Amino acid sequence: GAQVAVIKKRSSVMKFFRFGRSKPSEPRVMQHSFRVYQFRRPHRCFVCLQLVYDQGSACQVCRYICHSACQAQVVTTCVSH
Repeated sequence: GAQVAVIKKRSSVMKFFRFGRSKPSEPRVMQHSFRVYQFRRPHRCFVCLQLVYDQGSACQVCRYICHSACQAQVVTTCVSH
């Protein structure tokens, strides 16, 4: 009984590994996917910490916001779950 339960659990873990994720609990890490947005209200730039008025860049996946001019200085990666 217990051995079968362990095999079933291992089987489901192996299926999970086959679909591309290295570890079940780790988020995927990738580059940001920036797009130019028109903001209705000011937002804080995550790079220079100044306010972004009207237009700026935001990652389509994680919503990382920055000035378009600050985008080249972004050193963090996009983390999506």
